[in-house]
Amino acid sequence: MAARALLFLSLLSPAMDISDPTSVNYGSHLSKDEAESFAAPAPETVQAVNAWLAQHNVTSQTNSPSGDMLRIVVHVDTANALVNANYTLSLDPGTNSTVYTTSSYSIPAELQPHIAFVYPTTKVLPAVVSNPKIRVVQAPKASNETRSSRSDVPSSCAQITTPQCLQALYNIPSVPATAAGNSLGVSGFSNEVANQTDLQQFLAVLRPDFTSGTFIVQSIDEGADSGLGTLEASLDIQYTTGLATNVHNTFLTVGSQNQDGVSGFLDIINTLLAEKQPPLVLTTSYDFDETFFQENPDIANTLCNVYAQLGSRGTSVLFASGDGGVAGICPSNTCNADGSFVPTFPSGCPYITSVGSTQGNSPETAAQFSSGGFSNVFARPSYQTAAVEAYLNTLGDTNAGLFNTSGRAYPDVSTQGVNFAVNIAGKFEEVYGTSASSPTFASVVALLNDQRLNAGKAPLGFLNPLFYLNTAAFNDITSGSNPGCNTQGFPASPGWDPCGPDDILLFLTGEEEIEDTCRKIRLEADDLVNQDPAGVGPLVCIPRYSSLPPQQQQRFFDPPPLPRVPDGPPGWKVVSTPISRASAQQRAGRAGRTRPGNCFRLYTERDFQNEEEEQTHPETLRSDLASTVLELSKLSVRNLTLMGALELLNYLAALDDDGILTHLGSVMADFPLGPRLDKHDRKWYWNNYLSGRALQQAEAVRSQLQRTDDGADERKLWQNIRKALVCGFFMQVAHKAGEKDGYLRVKDDQVVSLYPSCGLDSSPEWVGFNELVYSTKGYIRTVTEVRPE
Repeated sequence: MAARALLFLSLLSPAMDISDPTSVNYGSHLSKDEAESFAAPAPETVQAVNAWLAQHNVTSQTNSPSGDMLRIVVHVDTANALVNANYTLSLDPGTNSTVYTTSSYSIPAELQPHIAFVYPTTKVLPAVVSNPKIRVVQAPKASNETRSSRSDVPSSCAQITTPQCLQALYNIPSVPATAAGNSLGVSGFSNEVANQTDLQQFLAVLRPDFTSGTFIVQSIDEGADSGLGTLEASLDIQYTTGLATNVHNTFLTVGSQNQDGVSGFLDIINTLLAEKQPPLVLTTSYDFDETFFQENPDIANTLCNVYAQLGSRGTSVLFASGDGGVAGICPSNTCNADGSFVPTFPSGCPYITSVGSTQGNSPETAAQFSSGGFSNVFARPSYQTAAVEAYLNTLGDTNAGLFNTSGRAYPDVSTQGVNFAVNIAGKFEEVYGTSASSPTFASVVALLNDQRLNAGKAPLGFLNPLFYLNTAAFNDITSGSNPGCNTQGFPASPGWDPCGPDDILLFLTGEEEIEDTCRKIRLEADDLVNQDPAGVGPLVCIPRYSSLPPQQQQRFFDPPPLPRVPDGPPGWKVVSTPISRASAQQRAGRAGRTRPGNCFRLYTERDFQNEEEEQTHPETLRSDLASTVLELSKLSVRNLTLMGALELLNYLAALDDDGILTHLGSVMADFPLGPRLDKHDRKWYWNNYLSGRALQQAEAVRSQLQRTDDGADERKLWQNIRKALVCGFFMQVAHKAGEKDGYLRVKDDQVVSLYPSCGLDSSPEWVGFNELVYSTKGYIRTVTEVRPE
């Protein structure tokens, strides 16, 4: 039985925030305790459910780390009384085992707001499916061909796919990963077995440069931990070990003794959530048709929520999309009675990354079997709105009425999924399916994590917002389709599509390769411009790697270098600009101020009416002008009416009550920092905040601070420095309002709360903060304790 986690919706906001590369909180993943606090049932839910069970003399056992899942073992008569059912034994055709079902059941009305679902009841979940297709082949050999670019894929890869082929096709490095704590998990269900000897033979033949690869086994629900290798487990382990060189790899084998009612899908995630350090990547090549979950949406939401919880902890959760095209998980599927398409689950969950398949390499095309489409359970998430709406506009009336145009679209990425060589007991078999694609892409993510961890950064965590913001980092698959249900399915097209969205990540291994690629792109672009100056516009290539200063890395996410407002030079034909409703109306039918044209609104009519501001707020009202006022005051400019800035500077004693610059204000104006920070000692600021990360910019700031305040010694002036910090942030100090009432700002008694990932392990009496943000309520973050003394 699953209780409703009433606070879970409040998890989704920080979970998406820390996964958004444009957010200052990107990568600030939640701790185990923080994630569990969001997923835990409310006290009134616990009380109501316990009272209900006590009425029937029933006890329960918590079956999840957050306490939202209960396992109840009772006699069938007691179960009937609990939920007003008539349980009888029946045969589960999927597992060929007997299960209890009932023709009807009900939960007391007062408990319905507290309970998400009870299982088993009227329907049995279909068996979990993994569908790699096989044929026996001769043992392949590692290629001796040299390669220097993606186009130099060994010729043998046209017949059979090996780790070396994938390394050549996607520029995956073969050098061993080195980051401590980097890890990858592979899910195995239905008592699948991965065999260590099979892996060693596989590596000896196809990765002779890395024969020491290994994995460990973690058994869940009495999953098989030894024996002859089986197909799915062998495929997943041999390719994650063979591609994610030297990354710690765990095979999570789930047996038939699962207690969650969903084939162990909840048990495996709850096991990982109970760990202090779950794998940083989890790949699963098993799925269901979504049909069952359309009738049982609470089960689907419960599963999707635990994936979001795991993603908020920093784990990238990947699922194969399925192998039945638009007909669901396998080619033998029958479509819905009305001919409509069959989505797959969990690919429809917005908090996982769904992986489809491609085939071929010159060119690479969408694989026909690759499942893709639109969920009937989950709505489209905002991170994919622009990409999916662009595809739907291109699709037009094709397949009209056969799919849910407002549903979550999948897959999110695709990689090779055809002719994979797999070793089982000394025999090599050729395998295809999205079961091959998900572990391939999981290996790439694990290697990206290795780069980030070695650079002192957080793992990638939930991937989708990053991917949809950076489609230029992928190869676009524009040919092929995924037929089914007596249709050609969804055709591939430029941009995202359901059979291969902006598809394959080109993994560039470091600074030198990234810069070299940018150099080649620029040369190629220059050649195109020289060949057709009138037809080819300028191109800007923006590199991004960890050793770049943060300011230069941010350019990767900035809008293209176009005019901010549509009144630039007459030569501009395309303008990208944030806009208000009034501006949109004014610019209709125009291109800037000098020529007629079209104004394309890249948002829905609903957003235009309900979300857009009536007028754009002037920038002076959106900016902190305290530094500007301070500089103007030093230049003897008076009669300023910027009240917020004047108020702050008066609090800091930089201006007196008449708005006249004080001696302290004159000194503060010489500092290259904002007024709140101008009272900080220069060496303390350097040692605790800059740490050289801003490189040249930081060095310039340090030199200017040194010239301004030469000779200060923080060891002798530590108390003064702390006082200056508190004084500088006077309007951003808060104190506790009570045991459960959060904090009150000193300035205006506004009630605020600590941001869930603020970093404090306690709730001190006084805190100083740098930011106040609003979601469901006011949160303060970048927080430090302020001691009364």
